[in-house]
Amino acid sequence: MSLFRLPNFLFEYKLSSAETAVAAAMYSVHSAAGTGSTHIVKIKQQTICELTGIKCLKTVSKALNVLAAIGVIKWKKRSKKANTDKLGAYKYGLIAAKGTYTLVDRKIFRRGLKAAEIKMYLFICKCIDRHKQLCWNSYNDIAEKLSMSRSRVIELIRLLKNKGLIITKRVKNKAGGDIDNHYMLADLNKKIKIKRRKPTVFTPPLTFKNTKN
Repeated sequence: MSLFRLPNFLFEYKLSSAETAVAAAMYSVHSAAGTGSTHIVKIKQQTICELTGIKCLKTVSKALNVLAAIGVIKWKKRSKKANTDKLGAYKYGLIAAKGTYTLVDRKIFRRGLKAAEIKMYLFICKCIDRHKQLCWNSYNDIAEKLSMSRSRVIELIRLLKNKGLIITKRVKNKAGGDIDNHYMLADLNKKIKIKRRKPTVFTPPLTFKNTKN
């Protein structure tokens, strides 16, 4: 399946964009094994960088340490590759996404997003009403929940909209006064049509020959 479970409690920890994106990338990996309370994944830090748009391995390593400190990562192990002395990728035991969780499409990690954009997209996914399929959180509310400035929230929503990941609607409130922003998730299976400009054809200037009578 293309969907994975993202535990909603991640947003209670006030994680940074990098930490949120790293956690989401790990939960997006199919569990290799595990019990009902543990989600076991095997993934390289370089792979996490590629999924989250984080360029520095140290940033990923720090994010993993934070996730371990708050208990999201319960343990990690590293074993040698078969018939060699080289070490393989780490295995991580994560808290299973039980209770309240959000279903997220794994394809979001194929869109070349940066960590902050991933964090914003995940939060909108979390806030989507199942019946109306809408998120109507205000800029101020999102800024408070994600510990971002209002201007940063507006910028990230604009980026997600321009990349065809969310659809925004302007709706009047019940009093008929102020207009609120509503958000819908776009279908990630649809290909984004990119408008291409027609190439400019260079027309050389006309030249006139001097003619003598």
